[in-house]
Order: sequence, then structure tokens, then C-alpha cells
Amino acid sequence: MPWTEKQIKQHKKAAKLLDYIKNDALDFIKKYSTTTEYQVQKFILHQFKKYSLINEVYDPIVAFQKNTSYVHYFPKRQGTRLQPNSLILIDIWARLKETNAPYADITWMAHRGKKPRKKILDIFSIIIRARDTGVKEIEKYLKNKKIPTGKMIDTAVRNYITKKGYGANFPHGTGHILGIRSPHGTGGNIHCTNQEELNDNVGYTIEPGIYLADGFGIRSEINIIVTNELNLIITTPPQKRLTAV
Repeated sequence: MPWTEKQIKQHKKAAKLLDYIKNDALDFIKKYSTTTEYQVQKFILHQFKKYSLINEVYDPIVAFQKNTSYVHYFPKRQGTRLQPNSLILIDIWARLKETNAPYADITWMAHRGKKPRKKILDIFSIIIRARDTGVKEIEKYLKNKKIPTGKMIDTAVRNYITKKGYGANFPHGTGHILGIRSPHGTGGNIHCTNQEELNDNVGYTIEPGIYLADGFGIRSEINIIVTNELNLIITTPPQKRLTAV
């Protein structure tokens, strides 16, 4: 069901606040260089309350170094402590504390220490370009007054990653519909099994990822809306460079 104009505004506000919180979390990590994943997670939850956001499904994902190679990694109470030259993944989702306000959902990558090794930078570049390939695929169809299916978008993104040699390391769909009671809404996702067109005036994520079992993982996640006028709105800032902390 399409979001109302009010719900679109609520989503955009939540997306903006998540970006603030992501920056707050990175500043926290920069200040406390020996922090743990669990401590960063709790800090993020504190910021949700500060900005009047709620999160009803799971706590945020905060992963350091090898734990970034797990698609859904949730730190335990002890957590992994940040080490020099560590890759950092933060995945946060929340909505305004208002009736029927929809979720926003972002993932951001950072690095602590000296310049990241070449393989990390190479995989990061592939993921950013794969994410942008998904955006361009949507724009291509909208330009011709058509709405692509979830499968069309997923195929374009998956083909790009596969051509780079990492198709087997992309184990999930390209994106999902955003919900009201959960970041994962009901309806067709941006996945190879969904042959239905995207719904207009509803938020979706685009979030390709590559996960290497012997080392690390990279994911980039943005939120988008296809309007009923067939325009594409990107509601979260797309990451372009690995953030140094």
C-alpha cells in the first residue's frame, strides 16, 4: 500500500536522523579507540532515544574486522574490542515515534587506523559501483515511463558483482521494502525471485554486499522511493568513500 505524503515526510526525517546518529557513532569510535562493538551498539540505542526514534526489531548491527564478514552479526555483551587497522560496519534502522511512521535503514563502512589494505578498497569500490548500478537500472526504466521489477534490479546488480568475480559472495537480495512495524515490510523485495514491479510511493533499500569468509565483508545501503510521477528519490546519503576514524 502506498505511503501517504505524511509517511514519506516521516521516512525522510527518520533517514536524516539516522545519518546524524551514524556520524555520532563514528565520532564515539574515534574518541574511544578501544571501545567494543557492544558499547557502540548501546551508544546508538541511546541516540535513538535522544532523537525520539524507535526500533522494534533487533538491535543495531555493529561489526569490527572479521565480524563484518557475517551478513547479520549482532554483538554479544562482551563484544569484540576495536583494534588498530580495523574495518567497521554499522547497520542501523529506526522510525519516528509516531503512529504509522515508516522505517529508514542504512549501512555505513568505516576504517580505524592506517590506510586500508588494497583488497578492502577494491571490494569497497565494487560494492559502491554495484549499488549505483541498481540506481541506474531503476532510472533507465523510469526514463521510459516504466517501473522495473525487483528481479530486473537485482539481476543488474548481481551481474556486476559476478563479473568482478564475487557472485558467490553476495548471498542476499539487493534490497527490501521498508515497513511500518519492521524495517522489512510486506510485499515484493528487490530480489531475483520477485517479478513484480516496485510499488510507487513506498521506500526500498538498495544494499549489495560482498562477504569473504576468511577476512571481512563490505555492504552499502541506501533508501529510495519511486514516486507516482515516476521519479526516483534517494532519501539517504550514498557513501562514496570509506570513512576514516
